[in-house]
Amino acid sequence: SYFNGKRAIYDDDAVVNLFVDFLVELKRSGCEEVHLLVHSLGAAVVCRALEKPASAHGVPELATITLLHPDLPLSDFNAKWAYLLRKRCPVVTVMADRRDGALWYSEFFNRVRAAGRRPRDITTEADVDVLDVTNVDAHRHAIGHNMFTIHPCITRDLRAIVADKARASERLGLVHLGGKRWIYRAPTRRSKNP
Repeated sequence: SYFNGKRAIYDDDAVVNLFVDFLVELKRSGCEEVHLLVHSLGAAVVCRALEKPASAHGVPELATITLLHPDLPLSDFNAKWAYLLRKRCPVVTVMADRRDGALWYSEFFNRVRAAGRRPRDITTEADVDVLDVTNVDAHRHAIGHNMFTIHPCITRDLRAIVADKARASERLGLVHLGGKRWIYRAPTRRSKNP
């Protein structure tokens, strides 16, 4: 099903156009602001949708965009999509994990480096916050592709992004690595009480 989903997103504009239509309809219905929280291949839908001319003025204000383990080609994200997202939205966050097993398979089969597995290689020149979640290993399951659903430090941080529209520099629980790169201040499985 992965390859069918990928083809539907990259080889056919139908899914992308439906998402743009959905956003346009939200605005027509009175919605003034939208927070986009997207996972894996959903990041490609959002990036491709925001390239469409209809999305330029016909959609509600994009308050935050958070890409969780994005299955996007790193080269495309760095060359165009990071800049496009940041131009359209003041708070853009990418959560990436070097140990993401699903994105390891994506890289293997697609022969392309995935942005969601390369937090150190994502451009920060576009003023995008990059969160490396590799160090968060408590509650990690074998594949490690959706820790954001259960890990308390990540769910709290997601709440701060959406509720407060806060950039990484304004949120608690993060350790600054330099530039726009951050990690979570979180205990690991190996952490013990002295």
